[in-house]
Amino acid sequence: MPDGLYDRDIVRWSEEQAEILRRLAAERLNIAADWDNLIEELLAIGRSEQRAVESLLYRLLEHMLKMTGWPEDDAWEHWRNEGITFLAQARRAYLPSMRQRIDLPDIWTDAHRGVSMMTMHGSLPRPLRETCPFELDEVMVFTTNYDQLLERVLLP
Repeated sequence: MPDGLYDRDIVRWSEEQAEILRRLAAERLNIAADWDNLIEELLAIGRSEQRAVESLLYRLLEHMLKMTGWPEDDAWEHWRNEGITFLAQARRAYLPSMRQRIDLPDIWTDAHRGVSMMTMHGSLPRPLRETCPFELDEVMVFTTNYDQLLERVLLP
């Protein structure tokens, strides 16, 4: 009986289906199935969706940090426009079950580390905020726009 969970939240769906397969495998049914790999493939579906959102969030934060690090750079407007796109794409791909799995401060740390080591026109970035200034929920709600998030990234 499909309840539409596959369409609403494929991450949760893949976990539930994997659990069903685990229970079936534990019953040792006389079915020639590669239970371990079937379960792993189901879980990989959800992990792939989550990694896609994490990648978009990384790119969003990376662009915000570049804008902070080189505010006078000719690419500033380009970074802003791409950041807006990354935010929109992340919001569209985000699923409720990802909330507890996505570690935004960790993604921030990775983006910060990468941008801190970059040079633009021979110069390192201006000082960058060390810690993530917002929670995942703030980024993923449609009532918070890109510029509101960016203001929180900028150092006083």
